[in-house]
Amino acid sequence: MEQGGAHRQSYYQEVMHYPFRFTVASVDKQHADWRAARPSVIHWACVVSLAGSLRTLYLAEEAARAAAAGNDRPLNELVIVDDNQDQKFLAVIKEKFRELASGVRKGAPLVGEGEVSRVGT
Repeated sequence: MEQGGAHRQSYYQEVMHYPFRFTVASVDKQHADWRAARPSVIHWACVVSLAGSLRTLYLAEEAARAAAAGNDRPLNELVIVDDNQDQKFLAVIKEKFRELASGVRKGAPLVGEGEVSRVGT
C-alpha cells in the first residue's frame, strides 16, 4: 500500500473508536486544476464540502435537543481531522463550521466553540 493509503487507513482505524458519524472530503490532485491549486484553496474546498455534508445532521440534532430539553445553546461537537500539521487548515475548519446558521436560534451559529482535534498517525 502506498504511504498515503497507509496513512489514511491508520487515520480511519483511529477515528472508528469514537461513537459518531463522519464524512470525508478530498480532491483528486491528479487533475491539473487541483495540482495547480494553492493549499488554501484545497483546504477551503474540502472544509466547505464537509460542513455542507454535516449541516443536515447538525440541524436535526439541534432540533431534537431543543424539543427534548428546551436547549437553546449551539452544538459543541468535537470535530476530528487528519493531522496534516497545518494550523491554517484547522483555522479554516473552525471558521467554516462556525458559519453554519442555527435552525432553532435565529441569527445564531449552529456550532459553538466545539473542539477541533487532530488525530496524528
